[in-house]
Amino acid sequence: MDVNIPVALAYADFMPPPGRVAFPDVCCDLLVMESRCYLSGPEVRSQPNKFPHSRRQLLRIDPFAMRDWLGKPLGEIVNCTIALADVDRRLANQVEAATNQRGLRTAFMTADPSSPTKRRGRIEVAARLVGGGCSVEAAAGAVNLSARQLERLFHRELGMSPRQWRSIIRFRAAALAARRGTGLAEAAIIGGYADQAHFTRASKALTGKTPRALIAQHVGIIQDAEIGRF
Repeated sequence: MDVNIPVALAYADFMPPPGRVAFPDVCCDLLVMESRCYLSGPEVRSQPNKFPHSRRQLLRIDPFAMRDWLGKPLGEIVNCTIALADVDRRLANQVEAATNQRGLRTAFMTADPSSPTKRRGRIEVAARLVGGGCSVEAAAGAVNLSARQLERLFHRELGMSPRQWRSIIRFRAAALAARRGTGLAEAAIIGGYADQAHFTRASKALTGKTPRALIAQHVGIIQDAEIGRF
C-alpha cells in the first residue's frame, strides 16, 4: 500500500487526569485508543475530553495538512471527534499500515511534509496572515478577496471565522507561556494581547476560566507534550 500521511506537530501518550479539558485549537488531532483511530477536528470552544478514562496516543496535525489528507473541508468536522474509518476507510487503513510498519510516533513525526508538494491556497495564505496579527480586511486583500468572501471561505474550509482563528492562536500562545512559568502580564504580551486584563477576558470567553484558574487546576493543552506535562 502506498502510505501517505501528514507530518505531526506534536505527539503525546497519556490518560487525561479527571477534569482535564481540551482547549480550543485550530489544529486537528489523530487519537489512537484501544487500537482504533479517531479524528478530532478544530475546536472553537473548550470541551471536556472525549473518552476521559481511556489511555490514548495523540498526534497534533496542521489543519491544512489535514485538509489535504482528508480531501474535505474542516468545517465538516469542527468540534467533532469521530472514528477515522467512518470518515474514510482508506485513510484509516493508511494509519494502520504506517503504525504496523514503523510505529505511530515514528510514522507521523518523520513523515515528509513536502510530499506531495502543494501550492498554498488562498485560505492558507490568509489564515497565516490573520494568525500573525494581520487584519481580516488586509488578509482578504492580500489574496484578492473581500472580507465577506474570506469570512465565508473560513467558515467552510476551517469551521470558524477569521477572528475566532486569530483568537485561538493568541490564547494558546499566551496559555502555553503561562503554563511554562511566565508571568501572566508577560504571557499576555507573548500572545499579542494589549495587557493581562485582555488575556483574562479572552480566557474566560474561550474556556470559562481565568488563566490563573487554568494554571491552578493544571488544565493542559497538547503543547504540554513538548515539556512532559501530560
